[in-house]
Amino acid sequence: MGMITGKRALDDSQQDNVINLAEWFIKQSFENVIDPAMKMDEEGLESFRTIAELARHCCEKEPNKRPDMRYVVHVLAPLVEIWKPAEPDADDMHGMDLPMSLPEEMSKWKNLEGMSSILEDTIQEN
Repeated sequence: MGMITGKRALDDSQQDNVINLAEWFIKQSFENVIDPAMKMDEEGLESFRTIAELARHCCEKEPNKRPDMRYVVHVLAPLVEIWKPAEPDADDMHGMDLPMSLPEEMSKWKNLEGMSSILEDTIQEN
């Protein structure tokens, strides 16, 4: 939500009025939550709309109504292929060492997930 709105999770900059981003986000329309500083084409806007819808589901008060991580990855994975980040500026990295791109990390995670499923199946058979 912070990425879409440009706001902090808890904003105490308002006088005597702390704003909880999740509560505010759920009450607003997509057009009202998107950060006006974001400049994007129609495809980017649709990606953000998908992310916003997913974020709303993740903010459900009842935990059993929230999506599990498998669903979250299922929704976000296609967006990884669409989103092509600009080359990061060395100053923007803040000391982060990223040995793999996000698609490479996703592929690695999927392979590990598959190996985990095979291991679980083997354990259940025995």
